[in-house]
Amino acid sequence: MTTKKQIKWLLDQLLARNDDLFGIGPYVIVRPLRHVIKTISIDRTSTADCPNFFWSIGHAFRPFTSLQGICVEQFYLSHGAPRRWSESGMADAFIETVEQRILPMLRNVETIPDMFCVEGEPRSFEYDAALFHIPYLMLVQAALGQFDDAKASLDEMKASPRTSMRWREREYNYAVDNLGPLVLAGDRAGIARLLRQWESEFVAWSGLEAIYEQTHFPLEFMSPV
Repeated sequence: MTTKKQIKWLLDQLLARNDDLFGIGPYVIVRPLRHVIKTISIDRTSTADCPNFFWSIGHAFRPFTSLQGICVEQFYLSHGAPRRWSESGMADAFIETVEQRILPMLRNVETIPDMFCVEGEPRSFEYDAALFHIPYLMLVQAALGQFDDAKASLDEMKASPRTSMRWREREYNYAVDNLGPLVLAGDRAGIARLLRQWESEFVAWSGLEAIYEQTHFPLEFMSPV
């Protein structure tokens, strides 16, 4: 099995070359953290000589956010490049792939809407499905001030049982019970306060205070109706 020591060694090479990266465990995170978390990670596969590489993007203001964003997407080193720990040049091939293909893509995702137009690497159905997963989408709609859309998402959730297989019950509860009343009331300050609370809790839980920059949500710049 790939070891933690191997993963740390390889990520350290990447961190030493890019001052906008922050390392924590098996993850490298693009700094600063402003609403959107962008990561590169290495998986400890059961095949000792073959690591797997992933990138991920996600919003940091939802309950139960993980360092893996909303969905991990696997990427591969260039065709013909060494891919095993035991092969000479694998570290160089990894760094070249990340710096030429993965980091430019992640750096271009700076805002919440940018999560919907990721370009560069292929992304799976699971990534797009997660973006439009109603409990997640409702939070994004609220953060952007798209209250009619957020209300429609809320209505869709309320029309289905809390234990629907379409979502996990805890996600449903947070969106419907906590955020829902604020959306229905058009309470922009309350929505921003709740989303910021969830974001701050995630930052504290994951130990990312050093790269977190608290910024306003788009809804806070909108003129009152």
